[in-house]
Amino acid sequence: SAQRVAIEDVQTDASYADHLEAANKAGYRAVQSTPLLGRDGTPLGILSTHFRLPRQPDEHQLKTLDLYARQASDFIERLRIAERMQEADRRKDEFIAMLSHELRNPLSAIENSAMLLELPEIGSDRRQWAAKVVQRQCRAMKTLLDDLLDVSRLSLGRLVLHKQNVTLVSVIESALETTQPLIDSASHTLSVMEPLPSVVICGDPVRLAQVFSNLLSNAAKYTDPGGKISLDVEMTPENALIRVTDNGIGIEPLFAEQIFGMFSQMESRYGRPASGLGIGLALVRAIAELHGGWV
Repeated sequence: SAQRVAIEDVQTDASYADHLEAANKAGYRAVQSTPLLGRDGTPLGILSTHFRLPRQPDEHQLKTLDLYARQASDFIERLRIAERMQEADRRKDEFIAMLSHELRNPLSAIENSAMLLELPEIGSDRRQWAAKVVQRQCRAMKTLLDDLLDVSRLSLGRLVLHKQNVTLVSVIESALETTQPLIDSASHTLSVMEPLPSVVICGDPVRLAQVFSNLLSNAAKYTDPGGKISLDVEMTPENALIRVTDNGIGIEPLFAEQIFGMFSQMESRYGRPASGLGIGLALVRAIAELHGGWV
């Protein structure tokens, strides 16, 4: 009820019957419990006082308890805010370090290819190979920068959806076009249970394809070569449930919620280093929720 409870005598109050054994062991006869509530009403804890003899706190004591409860609640909230700020600061530092790493690799490949293209004696095959390296790395950097722009738009509340009626199968096929090269390069086997062509949804086809491609990319990255990945669609009267599964390294249940946080990176149980910037799943959740869905 989020209200204070005061029991004058636990021996005579029927509502305390289940706890009499504890009261007898501890040697108290009266008790009051004042809830600790955050500014938004969130329960933070309980401030309880136990008395050896039957008694009912007077008005002055109750006001003092309210003061203590408010001070304790404020203190707990300040600590939690400080912890969140420290965690955000830590993630920011890790993100900057990871971003530097992710940008350095394609830039190095582009620089080396550019130097190769400047050589007068380079053959046509070698020149074509270097040009493709530049194109491929530029696409990788564009994807990276697009994700960063999406993060910025999300933070500012400016991520706009262009909703339209679109078939679910076309959205899934678009996601598969994006991720198939990554899946093939790791020799994974992908099985897809596509919905009927008649299934139409109202959403942003580009953003929804981004959701599925991010999930499939994660499955491909965190599954050893030759793994199995599946994308299944289950229809209900109200919803479409899309499930991506793999036989990869998995994730500890303790971190199942944290992985959807912005810039979140979890080290696997096998010590495998994290890949990417830790924003893919955060975008997946945000886009799903903007569509009235969940992940």
